[in-house]
Amino acid sequence: MPDYVSAPVEINQQIGNVNIYIDNKLVKEIKWPPNTLLVDIKRGEEQFVPSGDTKIMAGDFIYVLSYNENVVQLQKLAAEKEEE
Repeated sequence: MPDYVSAPVEINQQIGNVNIYIDNKLVKEIKWPPNTLLVDIKRGEEQFVPSGDTKIMAGDFIYVLSYNENVVQLQKLAAEKEEE
C-alpha cells in the first residue's frame, strides 16, 4: 500500500486575524506546506471552495487538509506578521 494512503492526515481549521501573514493575499501567492490542500473558506455567512485567484481576508475561516506534521507550520502561517 502506498505511504500516502496510510499516512495520518488532519483537517485543520485556522481563524483569520487582522495581522495575519496571509491576509489580503491570493491563495496562489501563499507558501503552503508540502502536501497541503486548501479545501474551503468560510467568510461570514458565505462558504465556498477557493481557487488560486481567491483572496484570503482577515476573519476568514480556512479549512485545509494536510499531514499532521504540517499543523504547527499552518498555525504559524496564519499567525505570523509578514516579514519586512
